[in-house]
Amino acid sequence: MGEQAVVLKQSVNNLVGYGRVISQEHESYKAKTGKDMFKLKMLIETKDGDKVNNHFVEKSTPVGNKIHKGLLTVVNEYKKGDLIRVSGNVTVNEWFKEDVINSMVKLETTFFTRIEQDKVESTKELMEAKVEMVITGIDPELDIDGLPTGNLLVSGMSVGYNNRINPFENLIVDKKIAKPFENLYTVGQTGVLNLRFHNYAVVKEEETADITLGFGEDNEQISTSTAKSYERKIEVFGGSQPITDGTEYTPEDIENMERFHKLALQISRDNAKKKQDGAKKSAPQAGFGQEVGQAKVEAPVDFLDDDDDMPNW
Repeated sequence: MGEQAVVLKQSVNNLVGYGRVISQEHESYKAKTGKDMFKLKMLIETKDGDKVNNHFVEKSTPVGNKIHKGLLTVVNEYKKGDLIRVSGNVTVNEWFKEDVINSMVKLETTFFTRIEQDKVESTKELMEAKVEMVITGIDPELDIDGLPTGNLLVSGMSVGYNNRINPFENLIVDKKIAKPFENLYTVGQTGVLNLRFHNYAVVKEEETADITLGFGEDNEQISTSTAKSYERKIEVFGGSQPITDGTEYTPEDIENMERFHKLALQISRDNAKKKQDGAKKSAPQAGFGQEVGQAKVEAPVDFLDDDDDMPNW
C-alpha cells in the first residue's frame, strides 16, 4: 500500500476591504488547460488618516459561470469613484527571474459589492484581512543606523487550497502592541492575525544643484525637485490568542508545510530555467558585425504585475 497523501488544514484567510474605484481592466484568455477564462483587475483607493493607499485586487474565473456574469455586471455598472466592498483572500506569489526569487502579496477577490449611498459616510475605507498562520519568526525592526525602532517584524506561514503555502514576511507589529504580542506568541505557535495593507506614495523634495546663470534673470521659485516612491507594508494591528484547542498546526504539520513550500519553489525554479533556456535557443544567432544596441532575450515569467513603480496591494 502506498504512502497516504498528506492534506493540511486550510488556514482561515478572509480579506475585506472598503474603498473607491479608481480604474478597472479586464481580459479574456485561455488557460493552460484550454479553458476559456475571464479576469477582472481593479485599482481601489483607501484612506488611512492622511495617507491615500492604492490596492490592486483581481479575480479570474471560467467564462459562462455565475461569477463571470457577476464580474460582467461590475465591468458594466461600477464607475470611478464608487465606494465598494471587496472580499476574498490573501496569497503570496513567488517566482524566479534570473535565478533570483521574487515574491509579492496578492489580494484575490471573490465578491464585489457597491455600498449604498446612506452608508457611505460611516464606512471606513481600509483594506484588511484575518489570516491564520504559524509564526516562524519574531525579530526587532531596525532603523538605517541599526538601532531598534520598537516595532517587531513577524513572519509566518499559512495554508491555502491544495496545500499551497503562503509565506508572509516582514509583517509589522507597532511598538504600541509589540510587548503584548511578544508576551503571547513564540515561534511555532498558531494564531489568527489582523492585517492592514498600506501602499501609498511618498513624495520627497530635493534641492536642485546650483546652476551658474548664463543669461537673463534667474527663477527664484524653482529651487527643488520631487521624487516619488511607494511605501508598502503590512501592519499587524491585532489578533487572537495563540490557538491551543487542538486545531493548531502541529510540529509535523509545520514540517510538511516547509516541505511543500520547498518543493513548490523547486518546481518554480525549474520552470523558470526551462523558459530561459528555451528563449536562449530561439534567439537569432549573430551572423556578422555587431548587434543593435544592448538588447538581450529574457525568459518570460508567468506573472502579470512585477512593476516596482506600482506595487500590487
